[in-house]
Amino acid sequence: FDGSIQTDCYSGYKKVTGVTNCACWVHLRRKFVEAKQNSKSASSKANMALVKLQELFKLEKDWEQLDEAELLRRREEEERPLVDAFFEWVDQESLSVPPRSALGRAFSYAQRNRENFYHYLTLPDAALSNNLAENAIRPFVVGRKNWLFSGSPRGAETSSTLYSLTETAKANGLDSKKYFAYILTELPKLGQFPDPEALDKLLPWHPDVQEICRLQPNPSQS
Repeated sequence: FDGSIQTDCYSGYKKVTGVTNCACWVHLRRKFVEAKQNSKSASSKANMALVKLQELFKLEKDWEQLDEAELLRRREEEERPLVDAFFEWVDQESLSVPPRSALGRAFSYAQRNRENFYHYLTLPDAALSNNLAENAIRPFVVGRKNWLFSGSPRGAETSSTLYSLTETAKANGLDSKKYFAYILTELPKLGQFPDPEALDKLLPWHPDVQEICRLQPNPSQS
């Protein structure tokens, strides 16, 4: 994989090489929210940070329907100066804040990951946050409290494959149970080394799959 990923700033993601890592601004905003809640003395600066960040979120919300070229143009002309100003402010204000305080940790989080916070500006597929991905995996994160953990690296890889298939099916409007039943029925018919084009016909967005596995609306909700 040689594209971009959008994540929080967990250090483990730095081991993923060959990709552009776009940091999630919602996670950064959360740091300042925590600082505001934890200390009255820090609330003024934390609130100022939140006001600055909200400017970016408002612009991105207003630009949701723009095409890629126009989005990148607007980001360069209007958002990059705001991002520059935000980090200049962080560098200045962090000098007078105890580094181990909640506000100090928020400033440090921004400074340590500065480069990754800039990346979204030049990538039209990137957003300010990875909320879509986090919402997609939330059912499994919640379930993990009951499942505990995978018993081996191979088990973890298998689980991640199944989770990805499930969420991709749901994202394409399929009944995931029907979809798994369909592919488990059709895959054995393709032989040990199926042709890639034959596998394409089993993907969630293929018209045949859509017709057979589409999630039907619940009459009680209509």
